[in-house]
Amino acid sequence: MKHLLFILLFLLVNTKALYAFEGRFSGNPIPRFASISRSDVNARFGPSTTYPIKYVYKLKSQPVKIINEYYGWYQIKDVDDDTSWIYKSYIGKDNFVMTIGDNINLYEKAKQDSDIIAKLNKNIVLFLDYCEDSYCHVKLKYNGDDYEGYINKLHIWGI
Repeated sequence: MKHLLFILLFLLVNTKALYAFEGRFSGNPIPRFASISRSDVNARFGPSTTYPIKYVYKLKSQPVKIINEYYGWYQIKDVDDDTSWIYKSYIGKDNFVMTIGDNINLYEKAKQDSDIIAKLNKNIVLFLDYCEDSYCHVKLKYNGDDYEGYINKLHIWGI
């Protein structure tokens, strides 16, 4: 009887360890930020094409937070705190962030009294170059023009 109990306990412990390992197939830390690699990406209720589509991400490079992994699928959370599952091939490697307010200043230098290059609205996707202290250096293309400057970390999501 002791042997049977020991075997059952051993199987229970090892099964939990096996499932935990399988869930983290990439070996990358969770949670982490990434971006959507193309437009029109189906976000599903679960980690398979058999689950219904919850919504479609239209914006390429939109930052998302990966909160779980399961057999080639990522469970993500977006800037609006919505969660869904997307397939791994739709996750990009570029580093993008998104503005989380209206009338956000893009500065020439990493300080508040610097010249303002542009005013940005909510949900503008920016390429994140690097961050230092309270500011991040970002780049964006708008109406065919290239912009780059600094934005306060408090006004962006995805870092």
